[in-house]
Amino acid sequence: MFCKNCGTEIEDGAVLCPNCLASEEKTEDTSLPLETNETPKKKKAKLR
Repeated sequence: MFCKNCGTEIEDGAVLCPNCLASEEKTEDTSLPLETNETPKKKKAKLR
């Protein structure tokens, strides 16, 4: 399998990536949306 953070190939069942030390949590339910670090952009109010 591959690290979700850096893409390094890691052993199946690994808890941490040996390259970036990111946590590799297993998720059984793949129907949940993936978390992103992006925040929704707010629309700017028009000044009159």
